[in-house]
Amino acid sequence: MNELINIKNDEAVTTSLQVAEVFGKRHTHVLDKIQQILKDSAENSAQCFKQSVYKDASGKTNTMYYINRDGFVFLVMGFTGKKANEWKWKYIEAFNQMEKYINFRKADKQIQKNAMQFLHDNLQMPTEADYRKANTIANKCVSNMYGYPKMIKKGDMSPEMLEQREPVLNEIVELMAVKDKYQLDVPVSKSIYKRYESKVVNT
Repeated sequence: MNELINIKNDEAVTTSLQVAEVFGKRHTHVLDKIQQILKDSAENSAQCFKQSVYKDASGKTNTMYYINRDGFVFLVMGFTGKKANEWKWKYIEAFNQMEKYINFRKADKQIQKNAMQFLHDNLQMPTEADYRKANTIANKCVSNMYGYPKMIKKGDMSPEMLEQREPVLNEIVELMAVKDKYQLDVPVSKSIYKRYESKVVNT
């Protein structure tokens, strides 16, 4: 369902092309409606509709708009009929899911930043290799939990995998800090893999 919605500048948006397609409207009709909205209430609607361009099948460059949730609601308010109402609900659900994902992604970025800052503050001589090591172990551990034979990069992980990754990464940096502080002969990767080897996620 989320193919209805994209992410642009950390905001959930759809496009005038997508709206025209799913609601069975001519794109020119949707553009006229958007431009009328912008003309009648530019101050309130300018942030809801961002003009862009696309190339059609012939290679010609044409106008389109990116539309956020508020713009979408205002735009389709007048679209009537059972099918139109069904698509409105599908869009609302898709916006909700995408906005939830965007918020999660922002939180995940902060957790990642906090973990790297923890290493910076708690290792005697932190290096880029330490940061890479922590992330590699976390990625490999989560990949193992999901049954992947090879490591999945963080950018390729699903939201569920990223959620599992957060506590793993925190444990890794804490263990690395303790090992460094007390000069312990503890293999961090093996310790983490062993701790999570039984926590296989059924997919």
